[in-house]
Amino acid sequence: SDVCSSDLEPSELRVMRAVSDKPTEYLELSDAGGGRFSTPTTPGLYFYKVRAEWSGRGFIQYYFALQVRELQI
Repeated sequence: SDVCSSDLEPSELRVMRAVSDKPTEYLELSDAGGGRFSTPTTPGLYFYKVRAEWSGRGFIQYYFALQVRELQI
């Protein structure tokens, strides 16, 4: 069977955000149940790490950046 199959749910999904603007240390988000989480409202550039694990099959880990801009009214 295919480890990357989209119908195979991971046994664990963790979403972490960098503690500073240098993405070297990450803290796990407590509100990331099911892969959903709240984004910051303060303008800035935020770095995230997502790790999905499958029991006995391995894991995949990826990173992304999210830029929050000031609301223009």
